[in-house]
Amino acid sequence: MRIALLTERGFIFKEVKRPDCKPGQVLLRATSLGVCTGDVEKFQHVAGGPAVELQLGHEGTGVVAAVGRGVHHFQEGDIVTSLHGPYAEYFVTTPEMLV
Repeated sequence: MRIALLTERGFIFKEVKRPDCKPGQVLLRATSLGVCTGDVEKFQHVAGGPAVELQLGHEGTGVVAAVGRGVHHFQEGDIVTSLHGPYAEYFVTTPEMLV
């Protein structure tokens, strides 16, 4: 899967292993991800600065791809919004962060 990382040259895409869904977690396939003021500030601070790779992201909307053991209020196929979510094709979160 791909993730977007902020570097001193701007955003780059990197191939990484899709995260595993552990007990008490929910795996989302992202359909959209928000940009918050904090992301913009980090972008402005990093541009032209020292070599870094930051994973940014904020509110994300997606489709539940898997649920871990012990998760009862969500199931595969549910469309949800998460209070966080990195710029990635898939990400894990906890049920408390989902609407």
